[in-house]
Amino acid sequence: MTAPLPNPSAKPEPKAIVALLIGAVVILLIGISCAANDDAKDVRPVVSIPSTTTTTTTTTTTRATTTTTTPPPTTTTTTVAPPPPPPVTQAPQPVIPAPQTYVPPAPAPQGGSAYYANCTAAKQAGAAPLYRGQPGYRAALDRDNDGVACE
Repeated sequence: MTAPLPNPSAKPEPKAIVALLIGAVVILLIGISCAANDDAKDVRPVVSIPSTTTTTTTTTTTRATTTTTTPPPTTTTTTVAPPPPPPVTQAPQPVIPAPQTYVPPAPAPQGGSAYYANCTAAKQAGAAPLYRGQPGYRAALDRDNDGVACE
């Protein structure tokens, strides 16, 4: 007993599609490169001197002159315009920040130095709560070290 043959799929394999696409791109690029190598500067127009044929027929009664001129061959020159230059973009104007005025800090009050033995003394003097940097503030009065004493 033989195994049945697999049913061929209707779709081509992806490798075959990729190979066809690569081949098409290669052919396209070869065609473009051949067209790009057609240098118009190597082609020089052929200058030909127009030939003039003069035939003179003479009879006894009249004299006739016939002149036949052939036109020069037609030459065609194709000129390809150069590609347009890239668009010019202007750089954005730099942002200039507004001038800042310097405001000096207020001078520290010259109330002298204060010393409070404990928070009760500071509260009785009406100075509580004391903030770090104020006269009378000490780290010993600030239990949680958050910068505010006698809270």
